Amino acid sequence: SLINKFINKILWKIPYGRNQGDGRSAVFKSSEKKLSPYDSQYEMVSIELLTVNKMNAYNRYLKDNDYMQFICHPKMVSKHNLDMLSVFLKKAKSNYTIVSDWKVI
Repeated sequence: SLINKFINKILWKIPYGRNQGDGRSAVFKSSEKKLSPYDSQYEMVSIELLTVNKMNAYNRYLKDNDYMQFICHPKMVSKHNLDMLSVFLKKAKSNYTIVSDWKVI
């Protein structure tokens, strides 16, 4: 949405929201071709995509599902993303039993 684009643009301009990586993709010797981003109405659940404007969507997802798996690309994570993850996990822990041991799951 327009609001998401606006907030992401602001976050990118300030150190608090900037990714830790250099922004360049990995280059594989077997292929120089870059893939285009996947265009869909769905979005993966990931730490680096968790922003203040997406918190309600993540909370709704958790409410509607009994299993939630995050993916993460460490070079893409900002301090803002980590702070939002902390807020999200605190709320989740207060409402649900959190199991993070994959052997138990």
